[in-house]
Amino acid sequence: LSLKNMPTIAVLIPCFNRKEKTLSCLKDIYAQEKEQNVTLDVFIIDGGSSDDTPNNIHKEYPQVNIQVVPGLYWAGGMRKAWYEAIKRKDYDYFWLVNDDTHIFPNCLTELLKADRYTIEQYKKQGIYIGATQDEHNKKTTYGGHKLQKWGKTNAIMLQPHNGIYQICELGNANIMFIPRIVYHKIGGFCDKYTHGIADYDYTLRATRAGIPVLLLPNYAGICNDDHKNSWNWKLPLKKRIDFLYSPKGFAYKEYLYYIHEFFPKYYYIEICKLWLRTLFPAIWNKIKTKR
Repeated sequence: LSLKNMPTIAVLIPCFNRKEKTLSCLKDIYAQEKEQNVTLDVFIIDGGSSDDTPNNIHKEYPQVNIQVVPGLYWAGGMRKAWYEAIKRKDYDYFWLVNDDTHIFPNCLTELLKADRYTIEQYKKQGIYIGATQDEHNKKTTYGGHKLQKWGKTNAIMLQPHNGIYQICELGNANIMFIPRIVYHKIGGFCDKYTHGIADYDYTLRATRAGIPVLLLPNYAGICNDDHKNSWNWKLPLKKRIDFLYSPKGFAYKEYLYYIHEFFPKYYYIEICKLWLRTLFPAIWNKIKTKR
């Protein structure tokens, strides 16, 4: 394997009603340090923003390829952006980015460095994950997770260690870098997912296919955890059930598909846990507190 001197990279970004964050993310993308003569083409799918995001992007970054597809959530937007990219060119890499992520200037350099490292160590290319931290407490928010044992759902979030690449099985696509050969082998995100889970599914499929998934040695950006306050156990029962099925909630059917695909021994256990949490949240909270 050898790397091109002039790699082409498709940057894939879904967005919705976060105009300032999306524009800030684009600023970070175009401010990246480039150790090589890199070509960056940005593909954005807007899910139908009401804050005039697309027009603002057109005005400040006319080179960006942007489409508005009302009703698309995160995973669907990422799939659509991917589709638009592969129609354009056979890119060397796909760089998946969340628009609420502040990307450090050396991120792209580190992602390409990780690709060289993986080729040297594993004689193949892999998937590269950049960890992010909270802007206030500096704790890790998104990145790579290591399964305690393959086939078991328990996983620990890895902390970046200076100078050390770490293998993981679950990766968040806040910052995810995918070489063309990986895409040709396992495709893009699975179409079973509307919003979340698609990135975990993807890195698990890659691991199953013998593709290494590596966490970068250092933090690659800042992204605050936007999932912490999504679940309110004091909601009325009907709203808790709505949350159970919602793509931005527990995504019941999609989550169970994911469990059946990768952790089949836990399928019925997870069903019970989801319904316990929904129907009897006070009991669930007591159980979790004791643990």
